Amino acid sequence: MKNINVYSVGMYVDAKGAKKALHQYKGQDVDKLLANQQVFDELVSDTHFERSLRLVISFGSLKRAQFLNALEERLKPELAKAKEPDSTLKAFAGLFDGVNFKKGTELAFATHHQGQLVTQIDGKQVGSIQSPALVKALFDIYVGPDPVSTDAKSSIAKGLAALINE
Repeated sequence: MKNINVYSVGMYVDAKGAKKALHQYKGQDVDKLLANQQVFDELVSDTHFERSLRLVISFGSLKRAQFLNALEERLKPELAKAKEPDSTLKAFAGLFDGVNFKKGTELAFATHHQGQLVTQIDGKQVGSIQSPALVKALFDIYVGPDPVSTDAKSSIAKGLAALINE
């Protein structure tokens, strides 16, 4: 089986807010942070600082349906566990109507207001959904207990360790 890199991912946080919220982990190295899922759970659920995910499409043949199916496969069970209505996932998928996923397309998902997810595509805001469960499910794809890419989670942990240990 061959792996195809479909997109690159990065996570950004408000440094001051994240350092304050995660101060109890100061002094821990990357390996300790990676071994402690609670750090990532707090990173995802804290509402006192802004954080965002940035995805850049690197596979030119990606179809909208492929992208959405992969996202929905990860989001749907988590949203169901949180008893989030189906309309949340439908609204989220609707943000991508008419989007052409070409190489270089940039998707940004930011949260900073009590579980509000703001979505931008190529720098243009396309929508906002108020759903703490959607925020958690989306960020957990990358830093949850079963991340889609352990390399991405490790890279995020490395950046987080550097930030909180400044």
